[in-house]
Amino acid sequence: MPNDAFASSKPKYGMEPLAEIRYGSIGRTAEITYTPTGPHTVIEYRCAAPSRVYQVSSDGTLSGGGCDENGSFESYRQNDEGGGAVTYRAVVVPRDVEPRTAAELDRYVDSHSAAPGRWSVRIYSGKCEIQTCYGLPENDDVLPVKGLERLAEAKGTGDGRVRTVSFVPTGETVRLRVTCLDGAAVVVVKSGGRPAPVDCEVAEFRGVVWDHRVVPGERTEVDVAVLPAEAGAPASTGAGAVAKAMEGVRPDGTWRLEVFAR
Repeated sequence: MPNDAFASSKPKYGMEPLAEIRYGSIGRTAEITYTPTGPHTVIEYRCAAPSRVYQVSSDGTLSGGGCDENGSFESYRQNDEGGGAVTYRAVVVPRDVEPRTAAELDRYVDSHSAAPGRWSVRIYSGKCEIQTCYGLPENDDVLPVKGLERLAEAKGTGDGRVRTVSFVPTGETVRLRVTCLDGAAVVVVKSGGRPAPVDCEVAEFRGVVWDHRVVPGERTEVDVAVLPAEAGAPASTGAGAVAKAMEGVRPDGTWRLEVFAR
């Protein structure tokens, strides 16, 4: 059910409120359409009970994350100029349901009945004021991490497997650094939105560093998957595309992801 009063609410990250739609059940696919009014769009989800929300874009890419009454999951999008209306699918499911692909999500929905559960999607559009909306920055000028408190870190091999780093931030942003060595080349990072690819091979030793918007005091998860140079860049950032890129490729290289307080 659309909430007409949402249009008069406060802007978010410099973008004006575009639409809010409320739902009364989970486990069923909602088709959502909006028309951007600027170069960026932020989509925010709120769920009455702790759940997970997944969205499937028009090209079949799956993204998602935790959802609760504080609006834990946000999706950041850059709009094509003159691109017109955008349509995608969204599904809220119980917290323990974690599909890796859009096909797995569809199978879950088809085999389960809808359940009572209130959730909403809020859409903002315009020109965004935070770095997260613009994707990962170029690595010409590496942001400093010296003196910052390290909140979490993870290490691994370039094998395409997804690892999750969990932490509780104290401020509104954290600084992330990912470093690849000895053959690890492409990183797919996801936190509260669509996965983003990072070419970390060109920044060997220095690492790729960027700031990421978070909610102070709220446990946050960052998913990371690293592929070796032999695999090349996946066709998309979805889990299925990452797995396909790793077919017939041996794991190679090492990587390290660090999360620093800001």
